[in-house]
Amino acid sequence: MSDTLCNEKKKPYTFSEDGNSCIITETRTPRYWYNYLWNENHYCAQISQTGHGRSYYLSEKADMCMMNQDDARYIYLRDEKSKECWNIGEGPLNTEVENYQCVHSIGSSRIQSSYQNIASSWRLFVPEEGYQEVWTLKIKNTGERQRHLSIFSAVSFYLEGFSYPRYYEMYRCMETDYDEKLKGVYCRSAHPFAPHKRYNAFLAASEPAYAYDGNLEAFCGTTSTITRLDASASALFQRPDIVVKGKDCTNSKAALFILGGVLQHKIVLQPGEEKELQFVFGISESLEEARAVSEKFPILQLWKRNLKKQKRIIWKNIVR
Repeated sequence: MSDTLCNEKKKPYTFSEDGNSCIITETRTPRYWYNYLWNENHYCAQISQTGHGRSYYLSEKADMCMMNQDDARYIYLRDEKSKECWNIGEGPLNTEVENYQCVHSIGSSRIQSSYQNIASSWRLFVPEEGYQEVWTLKIKNTGERQRHLSIFSAVSFYLEGFSYPRYYEMYRCMETDYDEKLKGVYCRSAHPFAPHKRYNAFLAASEPAYAYDGNLEAFCGTTSTITRLDASASALFQRPDIVVKGKDCTNSKAALFILGGVLQHKIVLQPGEEKELQFVFGISESLEEARAVSEKFPILQLWKRNLKKQKRIIWKNIVR
């Protein structure tokens, strides 16, 4: 009996009373524990207990658009005075946090923790319609002094998933740039063999960025990259130069190799003050379509209603 109770105490998870949520209390689980968020437009986001994971779109003809390389989907926080940096779900910096919790629910995932009197929460969901995922980030100063913070949201742009001649590698046909109306980084693809037009990606925010990077080598550093056998390259996000060395993003753009979207926002929090930011990571047929999605940001209640509606739809399909 005592052994049974002891084993139960060691479980890194519990279930909510209604059975609709799995509450994970340890970042270092035996394997990555994923939640799958999706809609009927065939968009899917795979969310681990640390927040990383792949996002993809599958067309009606089963043409895949894998959006991010190496499952890169990260948020970094940095204290601008001490230069200490961390992730809400610990990875990939692996700075230990307190009060960690990941709640995988039907329709959404929420990761929260605290570090040095900064409490943070990151919620992700896929709206009922569209080709994107929505992130809500809340940062609160629970201490007694003013805090200056930098927030780095980072994704990679991959956009692979279809067959094409070897001399037309996808990364040779893409370019990134920051768009002020979008308030984000847009990755444009001009691949001649793409099976449909939805091979453009973007990372947008509810507020203009302080700085950005569209070239992941500028963000992660030249020694934090891997060159593959096909001459393409990918970034290693465990210790990006910009974050760990106390630097600001460089407003870089890219047309080859390591393309991604990084947005840097700087905030000041008074004791007890909380700040909320919204992000959208998605794909589109055009920059105009991406801008139209980002224009929904001022209507925060719209996203909240959408989340509640999507939960009902998913639950209905599960019990059908």
